[in-house]
Amino acid sequence: MTLTANYAFSQGDAEGSKDPALFTRMPGYHIYRYDDLQFDQYEFKVSNSKTQVVEGHHLFIIYDPNENIQAPAHCR
Repeated sequence: MTLTANYAFSQGDAEGSKDPALFTRMPGYHIYRYDDLQFDQYEFKVSNSKTQVVEGHHLFIIYDPNENIQAPAHCR
Protein backbone atom coordinates (compact mmCIF):
# COMPACT_ATOMS: atom_id res chain seq x y z
CA MET A 1 0.00 0.00 0.00
CA THR A 2 2.82 2.44 0.78
CA LEU A 3 4.46 1.82 -2.61
CA THR A 4 1.22 2.60 -4.40
CA ALA A 5 0.78 5.85 -2.47
CA ASN A 6 4.36 6.92 -3.21
CA TYR A 7 3.94 6.11 -6.91
CA ALA A 8 0.74 8.14 -7.10
CA PHE A 9 2.37 11.11 -5.39
CA SER A 10 5.39 10.98 -7.70
CA GLN A 11 3.07 11.58 -10.66
CA GLY A 12 1.34 14.53 -8.99
CA ASP A 13 2.51 18.10 -8.80
CA ALA A 14 4.99 19.25 -6.16
CA GLU A 15 3.27 20.34 -2.97
CA GLY A 16 2.02 23.94 -3.13
CA SER A 17 2.85 24.31 -6.83
CA LYS A 18 0.76 25.81 -9.62
CA ASP A 19 1.18 26.71 -13.28
CA PRO A 20 2.08 30.32 -14.03
CA ALA A 21 -0.73 32.48 -15.43
CA LEU A 22 0.94 33.03 -18.83
CA PHE A 23 1.95 29.42 -19.55
CA THR A 24 -0.08 26.38 -20.61
CA ARG A 25 1.26 23.03 -19.43
CA MET A 26 1.86 20.26 -21.98
CA PRO A 27 -0.60 17.39 -21.45
CA GLY A 28 0.87 14.43 -19.56
CA TYR A 29 3.38 16.44 -17.51
CA HIS A 30 3.55 17.21 -13.79
CA ILE A 31 5.41 19.84 -11.77
CA TYR A 32 8.50 18.12 -10.37
CA ARG A 33 10.07 21.17 -8.67
CA TYR A 34 8.54 24.52 -7.76
CA ASP A 35 10.26 27.51 -6.15
CA ASP A 36 8.32 30.76 -5.75
CA LEU A 37 10.53 33.34 -4.03
CA GLN A 38 9.07 36.79 -3.50
CA PHE A 39 12.57 38.28 -3.58
CA ASP A 40 15.81 36.86 -4.93
CA GLN A 41 18.78 37.95 -7.00
CA TYR A 42 20.62 36.43 -9.93
CA GLU A 43 23.94 37.46 -11.45
CA PHE A 44 23.92 37.41 -15.26
CA LYS A 45 27.09 37.39 -17.33
CA VAL A 46 26.62 40.18 -19.90
CA SER A 47 30.11 40.02 -21.45
CA ASN A 48 33.41 38.23 -20.90
CA SER A 49 34.40 40.70 -18.21
CA LYS A 50 31.10 42.07 -16.87
CA THR A 51 28.15 40.77 -14.87
CA GLN A 52 24.87 42.39 -13.87
CA VAL A 53 22.77 41.54 -10.81
CA VAL A 54 18.98 41.48 -11.26
CA GLU A 55 16.68 41.43 -8.23
CA GLY A 56 12.99 40.68 -7.83
CA HIS A 57 10.39 37.91 -7.84
CA HIS A 58 11.85 34.51 -8.79
CA LEU A 59 9.60 31.73 -10.11
CA PHE A 60 11.35 28.45 -10.99
CA ILE A 61 9.39 25.43 -12.28
CA ILE A 62 10.60 22.08 -13.61
CA TYR A 63 8.07 19.92 -15.47
CA ASP A 64 8.63 16.17 -15.89
CA PRO A 65 6.67 13.76 -18.10
CA ASN A 66 4.32 11.34 -16.36
CA GLU A 67 5.45 7.73 -16.57
CA ASN A 68 2.49 6.76 -18.76
CA ILE A 69 3.44 9.00 -21.72
CA GLN A 70 6.20 8.99 -24.30
CA ALA A 71 8.33 12.12 -23.93
CA PRO A 72 9.02 14.20 -27.07
CA ALA A 73 12.24 13.24 -28.86
CA HIS A 74 14.19 16.27 -27.57
CA CYS A 75 13.42 15.26 -23.94
CA ARG A 76 14.71 11.69 -24.09
